[in-house]
Amino acid sequence: MQRLYLNTFYTVFGFYIVTSYVLLKEYPPQNAKRFSVVKKSIVTEYFCQTFYLERSWLLLPPHKRSGFPQPKNFMNLLQDIKNYKPYNQQEACDKECMIDFITHHTDYLNRENQTAHFSVSIWTVNQEHTKTLMVYHNIYDSWSWIGGHADGNEDLRSVALRELQEETGVAHAVLVSPEIFSLELLTVDGHIRRGSYVPSHLHMNVTYLAEADENETLIINEDENQAVKWWSFEDALKVPKEPWFVEWIYKKLIEKVHAIF
Repeated sequence: MQRLYLNTFYTVFGFYIVTSYVLLKEYPPQNAKRFSVVKKSIVTEYFCQTFYLERSWLLLPPHKRSGFPQPKNFMNLLQDIKNYKPYNQQEACDKECMIDFITHHTDYLNRENQTAHFSVSIWTVNQEHTKTLMVYHNIYDSWSWIGGHADGNEDLRSVALRELQEETGVAHAVLVSPEIFSLELLTVDGHIRRGSYVPSHLHMNVTYLAEADENETLIINEDENQAVKWWSFEDALKVPKEPWFVEWIYKKLIEKVHAIF
């Protein structure tokens, strides 16, 4: 086993040296930044092809992953979005924007991309499918659905359930389906968060549908919201202060729930 590790090390080290030598001919020292980017890409792809390391697969840009086997049970966000059937014109337009964004940006999951990044929402209904759980959001100063940032995690399903628990205390909700429930591009106005200014940007938002027990104990996460409450679908269209969300998002989500149940 020790010899195997040594052989692997020498193989990778030798490949790294050869790659560096070849690329230095094409990218001289004055273009060192480009040289570094290209070398990193080649070495990463070599790791995937030769050793099939899951972490190496994750390092590849989404549009380059198709040539390598996908880690077991891994959520492929790009493929899920491509497979999603839009409900209306808004979703069709937003779907194409998301695909283009993922294809051309490697930091699509991170807030460090201050122009746009992925977020996730969870539309949570009670077991009778007559109410939805909402929070009074501090930043938006309105009743709203529940969600948060991907923050580097491509498994948005788990992020959605985690955000639900953190923001409301609901720990036993289940996804009605592992499939995407809704897609939307959301504009976020510039605001102050924890003492720092966050510039206006876009959320590439993926929504999942969950079901929860209306009697489960609720909590208020004061860092994020001021209140948590179950609202009837009718009232959920009245209490928010954001008309665009009511007209384009919440109405759509309620329609889709009625279509399922």
